[in-house]
Amino acid sequence: MNRSFSYRQWISLVLIMVMLFAILPLNRSVAAEDQELQNNASNSVIIEQEEQTQSVIHNTYGSEPVVVSNPTVYLAGDSTVQTYAASKQPQAGWGQMIDRYLDDNVKISNQAIGGRSSRSFIEQGRLDTILNQIQPGDYLMIQFGHNDADTKPERYTPVPDYKVYLKQYIDGALAHGATPILVTPVGRRDFNTTTGQFNISFPNYVTAMKEVATQTNTPLIDLSARSVAYYNSIGVEESKKVFLHVPAGVYPNFPDGVVDNTHFQEYGAIQIARLVAAGIADLNIPLAEHVQTLTLAENATIASGQRAMEKLNRGLVAVKSNNGIYVGWRMLGLDPDTIAFNVYRDGVLVNSQPITGATNLLDAKGTDRSIYTLFTVQNGKETSVSTPVSVWQQQYKSVPLQKPADGVTKDGVSYTYNANDASVGDLDGDGEYEIVLLWSPSNAKDNSQSGYTGIVYLDAYKLNGTRLWRINMGPNIRAGAHYSPFVVYDLDGDGKSEVALRTADGTIDGQGKVIGDIQADYRNNAGYVLTGPEFLTVFKGATGAALDTVNYDPPRGTVASWGDNYGNRVDRFLAGVAYLDGQHPSFVMTRGYYTRTVLVAYDFRAGKITKRWTYDTNVGNQTTYTAQGNHALNVADVDGDGKDEINFGSISIDDNGTPRYTTGLGHGDAQHLGDLNPNRAGLEVFGVHEHKDSPYGMEVHDANTGQILWGVKTGLDTGRGMSADIDPRFPGEEVWAATITNAQHIPLTGLYSITGELISNSIPSSTNFGIWWDGDLLRELLDDNRIDKWDYTNSTTTNLFTATGSSSNNGTKATPALQADLYGDWREEVILRSNDNNELRIYTTTDITDYRLRTLMHDPVYRLSVAWQNAGYNQPPHPGFHLGVGMKQPQAPDIYYVQ
Repeated sequence: MNRSFSYRQWISLVLIMVMLFAILPLNRSVAAEDQELQNNASNSVIIEQEEQTQSVIHNTYGSEPVVVSNPTVYLAGDSTVQTYAASKQPQAGWGQMIDRYLDDNVKISNQAIGGRSSRSFIEQGRLDTILNQIQPGDYLMIQFGHNDADTKPERYTPVPDYKVYLKQYIDGALAHGATPILVTPVGRRDFNTTTGQFNISFPNYVTAMKEVATQTNTPLIDLSARSVAYYNSIGVEESKKVFLHVPAGVYPNFPDGVVDNTHFQEYGAIQIARLVAAGIADLNIPLAEHVQTLTLAENATIASGQRAMEKLNRGLVAVKSNNGIYVGWRMLGLDPDTIAFNVYRDGVLVNSQPITGATNLLDAKGTDRSIYTLFTVQNGKETSVSTPVSVWQQQYKSVPLQKPADGVTKDGVSYTYNANDASVGDLDGDGEYEIVLLWSPSNAKDNSQSGYTGIVYLDAYKLNGTRLWRINMGPNIRAGAHYSPFVVYDLDGDGKSEVALRTADGTIDGQGKVIGDIQADYRNNAGYVLTGPEFLTVFKGATGAALDTVNYDPPRGTVASWGDNYGNRVDRFLAGVAYLDGQHPSFVMTRGYYTRTVLVAYDFRAGKITKRWTYDTNVGNQTTYTAQGNHALNVADVDGDGKDEINFGSISIDDNGTPRYTTGLGHGDAQHLGDLNPNRAGLEVFGVHEHKDSPYGMEVHDANTGQILWGVKTGLDTGRGMSADIDPRFPGEEVWAATITNAQHIPLTGLYSITGELISNSIPSSTNFGIWWDGDLLRELLDDNRIDKWDYTNSTTTNLFTATGSSSNNGTKATPALQADLYGDWREEVILRSNDNNELRIYTTTDITDYRLRTLMHDPVYRLSVAWQNAGYNQPPHPGFHLGVGMKQPQAPDIYYVQ
């Protein structure tokens, strides 16, 4: 029966709804909001297990518990808790580090600020600010005492008054349905000089807070006791690495150094945050269920502390295959060894038991319309860790591109564009990689070739094809493989990647802003750019806006000083990222390698580029270091001090910019660094060399000392060399060398074990890239658009996969746009351009593996290999541990997430 409403009935209905909303609590449960979002979603998935991840408390508004899936933890405290700006680095409070020990369902609102006591924090209205925001189900952590004991009248709070003020925090939280947590004041670096044992700081205030906790039945974390026990466990000298003890000349923000026994440097703040998280885990409150990753290094004996690394999502991927749907996901760097996973298809659990093995499965019942989600399982509790993903209908993800328009050079030659080298970084901080892509004009030139080239462009794309920005490099940046290496990395620790590269007059950033003089054109009649200013610019990853620009160093200077006078060797550039202080990324820009070589290290902090050091073979007695460079560089901590060294062909540069050694074997085109020989301590370098009179055309040497372990004399320009574990009969990796003549692969050596044993006079059909693709631990071979397998029994190569319709880059180098562990488990993806350059294709494996490893992108050596992969002659990445047959399970990386 049809029934219509009159105007008065509509008004009455609206009034009733208004009255209903007026009497409802102002705070809806997150569960209700989640249900509404699910009802409105076009591909709704009902997750029955979601309730298991929710925190439940009883608020003061009624007898029914408030269900909160994503609580906020508010922090009220002093300078030992507060978050510090980059301009104060490396000073930090534990409040800015606590989020790395709590799962993604928890939000931190750090309201702590220096110089405040329990009294002054209230008098200045800071508690009111918190109480105006705090919601039922949230938490308020309270740490005061340092400034209450201060003699300054605006801070000092007598112990009896201190107890009264603490109760105001407690009552305020409870009145808003939140849970208060008292935290006794963290200990200072105060110890008995005779016994070396640390004293309790502010003991009267510690005791008073404990009494208030008992009187009010409030949860308490005794951070005083935990911190003092921690200091005693590491000792007086090691505790300097926890507190703000910084020598002069190390950090730009403290040029004269500082000795501070109250405040922490970043490493110490991380360790104190770990203690706080452990205290939360010991409390009988729902927040304890959100504590994670307490398995990090728990002492300060590591010289330089933990490395800042990007916080990634789970990289969940589902791909249609012949036998069902392949599903893969990441085990992250800080995941405990005991972590397990559940996979849901359309809201239905796929696996019968939580998955404790390899992070992939084949779902035979899945369809190309299925929707998958991933949950972690820890201590029997399930937590949602992924957004729903749909199934790839082919073995690659298409990333649509916006190809630049064709152009014409100033001498009337037409050109078009090819998608060229790429890199990845989390540009917007959402836990997912974005792609930064270099567009190469079809008339790009090697440095040895004269002629004008088209404009070089740099684009950024989200994986759904949304273009974030385009940078026009302008007429004064020549196009070619050696001119524009670019760095994509989170350089300032804000959880979002920046982009750094060489620029010039006429470069236009991603927001349309011109760098330098838009009218300037320094190209000579041969097409070279040998005059005019050069710049170094750091761009904002999310927008492409230029953040800071300085003069490019190493400068051009006299062209002939680099080996010739027409412009070939002067413009040979490389770039990379290195943790030169062991904790924070710096970036290194270079110039030259045939004769003179210069490397300059930079920091990007607080929006500014600052120079860290310069190494120049022309300065001092460096004659043995000239002509020793390579068409690529490697970065790794080769001496075990926690800080990275730069392997630049036949020379090694220390973290402070001083030379370490030279092998004297000369320039080369390819090199590999990693734990190539697992039966030998330390890391190794495998390289090839082009000088015909070199004693070794290919060789292996100790990455730390430069000692030549063995080599093969070729007497030829040995242009290609490859290292990969392709034969399980020999421990470690196998190596071989070749060259390309008239586009043909010409072997120059046999196949050797990493210890120099000749395995076969035959070598694989390519000497290019290695990739972990199928289910075993051997590495496969990537060349052009093919993935091949070495048949070690018959000494031949067989094809596993061909990316039909896709193309490689860089001519006979036949390299991918990028190869890295971008999705799914630890195995690698390869990015190729479509033949028409209208899309990038990210290919992933659908083979099942039984091996469980953490994502390679959280291994420091591998991640930095991806960062420098686009520079010079692209080389495949290697991890810092041996990954191959017979490998030992690698330890979790000593990192922390930046977000």
